[in-house]
Amino acid sequence: LLGDSPEVKELAGDVTQMEHMIAEYLEFARGGGGEESQLVQLGGLLESIVADYRRGGQDIALTAPGDVEMVLKAQAFRRMLQNLIDNALRYGKQCAITLEPGK
Repeated sequence: LLGDSPEVKELAGDVTQMEHMIAEYLEFARGGGGEESQLVQLGGLLESIVADYRRGGQDIALTAPGDVEMVLKAQAFRRMLQNLIDNALRYGKQCAITLEPGK
């Protein structure tokens, strides 16, 4: 009923992502924790997370080079960072994320 606008596509992507996160949480709660570690491009992941908040009207600054990669569980990392951002927005005056490559 909503058509194929870019907003509808973003919303559908958000719903799919939430379904995936809920399924993973339920698997974890049952004792599974089925997410595998994988090589993740951190800048892209951070941009995706910040874009979700910006669509919701939040002002979050992001500084992230595009060439930093790390092996991690992407959805677990996303949940952890969302918890930190939620707390920063709730209890702080601003939220800024900076990714710096390790040496």
